[in-house]
Amino acid sequence: MYNTLVTNVLDENRQVLEAVDLGEVERFLSEILQAKTIHLYAMGRMQLSVRAFAMRLKHMGFDVYVVYDTTSPRIGAGDLLIGAVHDSPFAIAVRRPRWLPSAF
Repeated sequence: MYNTLVTNVLDENRQVLEAVDLGEVERFLSEILQAKTIHLYAMGRMQLSVRAFAMRLKHMGFDVYVVYDTTSPRIGAGDLLIGAVHDSPFAIAVRRPRWLPSAF
C-alpha cells in the first residue's frame, strides 16, 4: 500500500510540474532577481506557504517581508509584491490587491 501511495503522489506531482509554463517561471524569477525588496501577501492557510517561501528567499539573501507583519516596511518603487490568494479548493490565483495603486 505504501508503494502505491508514493507512486500516486509522485505521479500527481510530475503532472503538475510538467504543466508549468517555463516561460512564466523565467519571468517570475527575473522579477524576483530585479526587485529591491520582495513583499509576499496571503491570508489564512495560504499564508503558511507564503511564510515558508519568504524564509527560503531570506535564506538565499533576498530582502523579503510578509505583508501585514509588524516589521514590514511600506511597499515602494522597485519593490515586488507577490500575492497568493486561495479562491477555491481547486484554484490558486495571483492577483493585485485593490489597495495596490495607492501604495505608490
